[in-house]
Amino acid sequence: MRNEVIKMGKYWIALDDGHGIDTAGKRTPYFEDGSYMIENEFNNSVINKVYDLLKFYNEIDVFLTKSEKYDVSLDERIRRVNTAYDNYNKKFPNSKCVLVSVHANAFNGIWGIQNGTSTHYYPTNMIDKAFAEIINKNLVSKTGLRNRGNTGNDFQIIRDCKMTACLCECAFMDNLKEAKLLLTDEFRQACAEGIVNGLLEYFGISKIEKNKQNSGEKYEYNFSEAQINNKVIYSETSNGSRQIFLPPEKVNIDVYPNLKSNNTFKYEYAINATFFGGNPVYSTSPLIVDGKVYRWGSNYDKPQSCFIIYSDNSVDMKRLKSVSDLGNNLYSVKHLIGGIGLINNKDKNFKYDLTSEGFDGSIGIGVSRKCNKTVLAYIENTNQVVFLTRPNIYHSHPQEYDLIKLCKDCEYTFAVALDGGGSTFMIADEEYKLKGDGRGIYSVLFCE
Repeated sequence: MRNEVIKMGKYWIALDDGHGIDTAGKRTPYFEDGSYMIENEFNNSVINKVYDLLKFYNEIDVFLTKSEKYDVSLDERIRRVNTAYDNYNKKFPNSKCVLVSVHANAFNGIWGIQNGTSTHYYPTNMIDKAFAEIINKNLVSKTGLRNRGNTGNDFQIIRDCKMTACLCECAFMDNLKEAKLLLTDEFRQACAEGIVNGLLEYFGISKIEKNKQNSGEKYEYNFSEAQINNKVIYSETSNGSRQIFLPPEKVNIDVYPNLKSNNTFKYEYAINATFFGGNPVYSTSPLIVDGKVYRWGSNYDKPQSCFIIYSDNSVDMKRLKSVSDLGNNLYSVKHLIGGIGLINNKDKNFKYDLTSEGFDGSIGIGVSRKCNKTVLAYIENTNQVVFLTRPNIYHSHPQEYDLIKLCKDCEYTFAVALDGGGSTFMIADEEYKLKGDGRGIYSVLFCE
């Protein structure tokens, strides 16, 4: 990408990815695993996606205020864009020129309830206001988040540039739920599409119905909460926590009693499932797959926490000594998988206790040690099942950040730990995102 006009035409768009990689303070608070997202990472990704969508319009020229991988000062970016604007107007004096600056919002840098999408214009410029209103409408339509409105603000980038301009605040970096959206490629693509749709409406240009495979327009997601619930979303943090969010009806389980290696799988999304052992191999925890009971109770003759998906796709977690403890409800179970209960916010009496679930002595030391971990979780308010893998983390540790705190910080309603260590793996987008040691395993959780 270059800091110059790309093609000749009569419409000119300057794209600005706000701030820079090293701009102090422009980042999320720390996520549960100790990582964070720098704002410019999101801003730059959206700008690149906008550029990719616009390059198919021959009448539109595109200018980037910076392409460097280091910080470029705001004064320098404004100087560049104004110089380019002057040069373009000399060549095309009747051209229509705008600037869009992309940002992620923040309130006070502490996780909070502030939320939503907004646009901003220079307060006394009514042309800017009309332009920003169109961008705002289309951007909110794509993000599906709360519309915080179109607001006049004295931001330097929109005050000092010579062309019509607006600044977009796509979502809040210090709202945990929205910050996790900011990390996803799907949400970034949705923001880019919203901005492009607004630009096309403002210019009065018909949208090109492109072949998506060739256009880079990979997603048609609206990120309203109801829409998120029906999608499969992969998220990864820089410290290695990997999550796949999916609706309960998409969860399935495969059983492989004779599998020699988990490096031969062909799934789009998958993780390892139940604890297992023995020769021949069997599940050491309760297990029901598609209504068929593979294991009635645990190997240790003690109650274990069981993650349950019923035939109506409702989800629950219960501590059971045997699946027969479900009584008549047993016949309505689609999938059930036992493990180590980590949290259960629906049960006020729940307590994390390895010993009471049969994981005591050397077994307890083995499963709670610092190693790769697999978690199956549920978020009630969005009705999402979560597959999580995380390398090198404890189940519970008095001094260090552990798996239970991770699950609480992720705001899971309930969660169970599944087989870990070298068995832990995750496949997302048909690629290994975390690869175990290749051993054979007994069962696999996957997205149907």
